[in-house]
Amino acid sequence: MQIKTMKSLINLRNKCLRSISSSEITVNCWFCNENNRITRAEKQSWICSHCEQYNGFTEDGGYNQDLSEQYNVKDYKTKPLCSSMDSNETEVLLCKSCSQNQVMKVRQLADFTPFHEINHDQEIDMYKDYLEHLYTLCQTCEAKVNNFLCQQDLSLMSQLDDSLHHRLADLSQDINSHIGSEQKSSQGSYSILMSRIMLAQSSLCSAFLSIVNLRLLAGSMSMSSSTAISPYLAKASGFLVTTIPGPLALDMRCNIAFIGVALCLCGLYLAGKYRQVLLKSCLCVLK
Repeated sequence: MQIKTMKSLINLRNKCLRSISSSEITVNCWFCNENNRITRAEKQSWICSHCEQYNGFTEDGGYNQDLSEQYNVKDYKTKPLCSSMDSNETEVLLCKSCSQNQVMKVRQLADFTPFHEINHDQEIDMYKDYLEHLYTLCQTCEAKVNNFLCQQDLSLMSQLDDSLHHRLADLSQDINSHIGSEQKSSQGSYSILMSRIMLAQSSLCSAFLSIVNLRLLAGSMSMSSSTAISPYLAKASGFLVTTIPGPLALDMRCNIAFIGVALCLCGLYLAGKYRQVLLKSCLCVLK
């Protein structure tokens, strides 16, 4: 009886283990970051269905088993980068001697071991330059390679998407519109500056006109002896009379008035749509 009970328990345990190991779980590929559905038993070693890369690592980051594909590169097939590239054309691109030299260069570069790990990048660059100088292409193969690269550049340029051209056109249009708006704003600010300068000059003309009128008023007051004036005003009027002659004051009054009116009108004309703002500011100053 006990033996039968033990056998049933063992069978039950095995069934539970099989059900657990056969249940599917979701794992993420370390290489392409895509999710895959695998059984729980394959959790430690599985192959991604998207990129066909092996996922099974140890604690230090290495593979948990040896992969023969890492060492056998003869049967490894790569997908062509450009479908329009002719395989026959790539085979006859280099001569036999140059092809062997390129293979030797790649092998020696792969077997490179630096003297100091700290200077690995500098040493491998120097070694690469040395190999390039040692295994140079012949003149015929170099001309073929340059011609092939030029053809590839032309084909890539011709395959540019139309949307890129539209984007470039839109970008140039935006730049031109931005430049035009900046030019308009600079022209508007220049007009406002010139109008303010002219209005300031017209204000100076009005001040000079007031001085000339005071000179004429002082001359008329000095002629009439019956007018009683203060000593300070008499001194100021005497200074104006001696400084500005009477005929010159009459001529200056007409000229200054004409120049002031002309400057004021030109300033208002250059102000454009801002003339109302300038008029309001002038009225505020006068008040």
